[in-house]
Amino acid sequence: MATCGSRNISGNRIGRITPLGVVTEFSAGITAGATPYGITAGPDGNLWFTEHSGNRIGRITPLGVVTEFSAGITAGAAPCGITAGPDGNLWFTEFHGDRIGRIT
Repeated sequence: MATCGSRNISGNRIGRITPLGVVTEFSAGITAGATPYGITAGPDGNLWFTEHSGNRIGRITPLGVVTEFSAGITAGAAPCGITAGPDGNLWFTEFHGDRIGRIT
C-alpha cells in the first residue's frame, strides 16, 4: 500500500477494473473533495475506503452504492490505510490523528 502524506491525489472516484481490462469509475455518493485513498475488501462483501481529505470512511457495494461514515473519527485525522482484520472488523489509520480506528 502507498503511504499517506503530501501527495497530489485527485479524481474523487473509486475505479474497478475487470480481468479483461474493462474500467468502471464510481463517484456518485462520494463527497466532493473527499480524496478516496486506501481501499480493502470487507468481510461483508463490500469494499471499504478511506477519505483522506473528507475525514470519513466510505463503503461501496458491488453495484457502486456509496455510504460514508464519520462518527468516531478524530476531527482532521485524515484517514489513510484500511484493512480487514481477523476479528471481522475493519481497521484504519488516522494519519494526522496518530491513532488507529476500528469499524465493527
